[in-house]
Order: sequence, then C-alpha cells, then structure tokens
Amino acid sequence: MSELLKKVYDTIDQQFDDQVKYLQELVRQPSILGNEAAERAVQEVNNYTFHGMNLDVTPIIADHSQMVHLPGYSPVEWSFRNRPLGMVGVWKSCSWEGRREVRGPRSRLSGPGTSST
Repeated sequence: MSELLKKVYDTIDQQFDDQVKYLQELVRQPSILGNEAAERAVQEVNNYTFHGMNLDVTPIIADHSQMVHLPGYSPVEWSFRNRPLGMVGVWKSCSWEGRREVRGPRSRLSGPGTSST
C-alpha cells in the first residue's frame, strides 16, 4: 500500500465518528419527495457541513439529460424540474493547481496521487 493511500485510510478511520454524526443528521431530516422545505433542510445540512470543511459550496441543478448516459444511472419516476438545488463542495488544493470535487459521502478525486478508477 502506498504511503498516500495509508494516509487516506488513516484519516478516514480518525474521522469515523464525525462521518457517522453527519449521516445521522442527514437521515434525521424529513426529506420527503414533494416537500420542498424538508428537502431544502437536507441541502442546508450539506451546505453547513461543506463550509465547515472549508470547501467552496456551489448549488447545482440536476439535469436528467446529462445523467442518463452515466454508469449506474437508474431512471426515476419523477421529474427533476423545479426540484431543490443540490450542493457540491469543491476543495482547492494548496499543492496542486487543479480542483477536487466532493459530493456528499462519495468523492471523485483527480490529479497527482489519485486514481480515476
């Protein structure tokens, strides 16, 4: 295992309790489809959490036409039209001029020392 990967795993282990607290806060929110106020409460949890991680937070609009071709995409029975915005947190690296994108509990990292698999 590379030293970088070991550091990543160690950091995940060290922050496990914080990750559980974050997920507990998310599932406490009554994000029922069609209840925009409740759905926005979930987005505010993400907004608050991402800002606490010193990420640049950008609201996004889900666009079905841009997702339908992605691996793992599953069709939904509702429209994305007039849905609450999603939140994307972007980390600006101090050691690399690129940007890294963090989306809730899953991350997509690119750049030196990361894999695109």
